[in-house]
Amino acid sequence: VLVAVYTLLGLTLLLVQWRFGEYTAPALSLLFAWALRHGLLVFGRFFKTSTANWRRWLWASLLAVGVLVALSPVVLTLRPLAHDPDLAHKHRLLVFGHEFARRLAALEPPADPAVGLLAGWDASHALLLATGLPVMVSSFGTADASKMNRVGFSILLTDDEEFAYRQLVKHRIRWIFTTNIASTVNAMAAVAGRPEKFMRHTSQRVDAGIRQSFEPTKSFKESFYTRMHLGDGTKVFDGQGRRLALSQVRLFLEDDSRLDQFGFVGPQMKVFEVVAGARLLGSSSPGQRVELRLSVETNTGRRFNYQQEAMAGPDGRFEMVVPYATITPAAPVHAVGPYRLKLGDCVVHQTVSEEDVRKGQSVIINACR
Repeated sequence: VLVAVYTLLGLTLLLVQWRFGEYTAPALSLLFAWALRHGLLVFGRFFKTSTANWRRWLWASLLAVGVLVALSPVVLTLRPLAHDPDLAHKHRLLVFGHEFARRLAALEPPADPAVGLLAGWDASHALLLATGLPVMVSSFGTADASKMNRVGFSILLTDDEEFAYRQLVKHRIRWIFTTNIASTVNAMAAVAGRPEKFMRHTSQRVDAGIRQSFEPTKSFKESFYTRMHLGDGTKVFDGQGRRLALSQVRLFLEDDSRLDQFGFVGPQMKVFEVVAGARLLGSSSPGQRVELRLSVETNTGRRFNYQQEAMAGPDGRFEMVVPYATITPAAPVHAVGPYRLKLGDCVVHQTVSEEDVRKGQSVIINACR
């Protein structure tokens, strides 16, 4: 009976992983860790009995084969992919055995051990194993897990940074892992209680099989996730006016892949850090537009400009919240030079410390002379 059960489960789960592997394999791995222990115990009992009975040898061998077949999803999930770059880029669980995983594992949480990490469905279990940090989203079917999934996906898919930051602080999330979620974003939206579509999915039959294509909607383009993963927290997507840059999350780490994702060529995986943000306070002419720019270099040598805008009020005062310190050259992603602020014809260069960013301290901008 055990041989039949294990073999049937193994073959079934192989088919499940082949079709839905990137979502089911982590949970199945935990399930069959228990199955391996149970199977080995039963296997050992066969050998403790009379070894002269060939029937017992036969049943023990069949049982061993059944256990191995049943555990094959675990082997497929945990196989090191670093030696096969092409396969690694296709498999969402490439954090195993990959240099990026080692960098993730090196993340140093603060003294509070409850600091956590937010990710999509695709890699949450893999990140839990790679970093040892609590992960907000999971594929476990418990009531608590479902509740956390709703909160996590609501954060990633909102277009309101203030709401996202409040929830991140409330649930003590310090790190946000992003990767391509095109194939799962509509399911994530459903869990979050968002009725609109974030991605239009079409399938077309071609000679080589079925070609699937994804077209992002306006909701996807304006989401907190997209502004991080595709825009580095600074770019404009919809062309209908300038959106403020993200001010309380900053890029912390990225992998060295370069993929075309909806016209934006960049890394497949990124990690962002949640910070309070330094508050830049200054004064100018009433109604004056203030433009801020900072050159940022990532751990892979890629550079981008963090940009933000503000308008001076009737009293000439303005305020900006910025996430990057300018005096941290040893950080994986760091500023190249000070902030550059343009106030009309006046240009000001301003430095910001790491303590200013972490504690949300105010920094008075040097007045134009």
